[in-house]
Amino acid sequence: MVVGIIGNGLVIIVYKTRFRRSNHRYFILFVAVADFLACAIGMPFLIASLRLPYLMSSSAACKIVRCFHYFVNNSSGLLLVVIAIERFRKIVHPFKKQLSVRQTLFLCYAVFFISIAMAVPAPIVYKAVVVETGVANITGLQCYVDDRYHNWFEIYQAILMVEALLSIAIIAVLYSFIVRKLCTNDQFMQAIKSMNSASSGSNRSGNSRDDYSQDNYGETESPQPSEICRQEFIQNSDGNENGLPSSPLKSLNHLTGSAETVSIGSKHSGRQTLLEKVRRYSKCFKRARRGTVSSHAQYIRCNP
Repeated sequence: MVVGIIGNGLVIIVYKTRFRRSNHRYFILFVAVADFLACAIGMPFLIASLRLPYLMSSSAACKIVRCFHYFVNNSSGLLLVVIAIERFRKIVHPFKKQLSVRQTLFLCYAVFFISIAMAVPAPIVYKAVVVETGVANITGLQCYVDDRYHNWFEIYQAILMVEALLSIAIIAVLYSFIVRKLCTNDQFMQAIKSMNSASSGSNRSGNSRDDYSQDNYGETESPQPSEICRQEFIQNSDGNENGLPSSPLKSLNHLTGSAETVSIGSKHSGRQTLLEKVRRYSKCFKRARRGTVSSHAQYIRCNP
């Protein structure tokens, strides 16, 4: 309870003051508010009812707190469903129309209103009921279901159970599609592989940079185009103060020859992409030789 109050309170403060208007900002804020209310108001009442089970003398307090419990539980679950739908649309269908900030706010408020409507039966069926304490001639008061609405309470619980199971099913199906999309995405898998190789390489000690490159990229027979362009950038410099080749055409010829070497056996689209990079290098060299920018900054800008 204490951790939930402090953690959700910090989340509310940070996301309210430090982040701009966006979909994920409002989703996190609404979930944090619901969890904060559950930890600050709902859990103390449950602890008190468990610690002092026969001292619920106020039916009004019983009705209000039970209604509040159903409200925060429904709102948290439905917000998770809305978040799953928004993530599904962004990842699986990124080129379709996405939710705007106004639509996100509308959905979050709609979830709260639906949760309030789902919690309305709680104050009707609950009240302070006289129960036996197990001690002779002594009774107590407990926040429990009124005997007159016992059948209605079972129907109400069945509806809430169907809602919970349906929400879990929707979340599971949507996130399964998301995982499938990520696993079939080449860029995502390449990023995962590069992260794994970088983490494994950082744990090695005593290896030089050349040995590290040989271990991770030894399977490829031809060097990468960016490495060839970097080597040509260094080799073609004639010792001038900027570290640039004396002639852009000379660098272009060397890079074109290197590009043709790399593109042997590759597809036509890959060769065209590499030649475009070569032309961009040539333009960068021309601008750098005119003294507009430094050599180091120009190389970083030209490096693909």
